Amino acid sequence: MEKRKLDNWEIENIEDSIQSIEEMFQIKFHSEELINVSDFNELCDVIIEEITLEDVDSCTKQQAFYKVRNVFDKVGIKEKSTFTLDNSLSELLPRSSRKRLVKQICDTLGFDINLLFPPRVLYQSLIYGILISFVLLFIKLQIGLIGIVVLIPSMIILSKQGIELNASTIKELVELITRENYLKARSENGTVNRKELKTVITDWLSDTLEMNKEELINARFI
Repeated sequence: MEKRKLDNWEIENIEDSIQSIEEMFQIKFHSEELINVSDFNELCDVIIEEITLEDVDSCTKQQAFYKVRNVFDKVGIKEKSTFTLDNSLSELLPRSSRKRLVKQICDTLGFDINLLFPPRVLYQSLIYGILISFVLLFIKLQIGLIGIVVLIPSMIILSKQGIELNASTIKELVELITRENYLKARSENGTVNRKELKTVITDWLSDTLEMNKEELINARFI
């Protein structure tokens, strides 16, 4: 696939994600370190080079699976003996008790999981409404302000009340945890598996930016 130069707004979205990557891998870039990065592969190389945690050649997804299995057993959702990657989350986490169970899972794991979300159509409608309201600020100020004042709190409330699942199976949950909480998913504290890092960074950015993975891999910035 031919490399494609990203639009300015796409590059800005990647730049906005750098702080989250710094927090995820306990690193810190200086202001000029990323200026001359020309494409996505080079960006991954720069990020990985900055990570100085101990390199341990062990599978993070496997470790995340064991953690999830132990938590589901401890919380009383599913016994270890019958716990598999193919288990359906919608069956394990019924809608009537889903928020409570997810909170128990996160509390026991020791970190949050972005497992629940509001209905996509309604949430996206609110986002579009907010964008339109910002545009209206320059056309009809009062209408734009009313839209923002009404829609932003509505979106926040809807986000907190969401009970739709962001993963359908235990396998997808393990992948979600590994992608969003890589260091915390590992059994050996303060370690990484350097062989996995490029895939983890790519998966996380692809998911965060809602960008096709192949397009991201072949993206250039200059």
